[in-house]
Amino acid sequence: MEKNSIGMSREEFLESSRLRPCSLEAAEHEYSDLPSFTYDGLAFVPYLKLSDDTTAMIRHGSWLLDSLHIEREEWLQIAKENDQNRKPVLRTLGGIIQEILPETDTSYLNELPQKDMLYYFSYEDMYGATVILNQKAMDAAAESLKRKSLYLLPSSAHELLIAPNGADPKELQKIVAEVNRSGCVKPEDVLSDSIYQYHPITKDMKRYDGRKWIRDVHEKQFSDRKRDDKDIEL
Repeated sequence: MEKNSIGMSREEFLESSRLRPCSLEAAEHEYSDLPSFTYDGLAFVPYLKLSDDTTAMIRHGSWLLDSLHIEREEWLQIAKENDQNRKPVLRTLGGIIQEILPETDTSYLNELPQKDMLYYFSYEDMYGATVILNQKAMDAAAESLKRKSLYLLPSSAHELLIAPNGADPKELQKIVAEVNRSGCVKPEDVLSDSIYQYHPITKDMKRYDGRKWIRDVHEKQFSDRKRDDKDIEL
């Protein structure tokens, strides 16, 4: 197989491609040379997963795609298909905190009724917030939690949080917006101030922007630019 200057063949390059979620602003500026699409106020661009702990963002990819004879939209579509094959993970937020900060007392979080718990929803590896595109994973999470709908908080590019259904959407949106500006999330990992509600029966996704629920047109392409806390397997 013919290799290019980065030592990857066309097939290896495409097999390594996954999706990274980002803000609309990042897609238009930091990743403006990459193919991308929007979904409910979020944007998604391709990146390369090189190994279990190594990834690569290609910010100026036109020359590389040309050298590998890969069309921009082909790369985006393959990355999306590969991303759908990743393993989703659903865990209580208390379990995640305990794993990261073992000295922290999270017993009060795990003693809450299931309907009042916060859940971590992601993929096993980097940029797990793309799970929002995986309808099967979303449906499985709703079934596992016995919920007729899911309130989804885009807490960073790496995960979503599933909030209690009875929570006030205005308060949830306010919390997300405040966290995005607090410095707790790296600027490049901030996604959106909106929150989301998914209905597994109707397959309907709505976005709350702080004032009202919005149904967006899904998967808009950007115009072409030249330049007991076990993992639950879903």
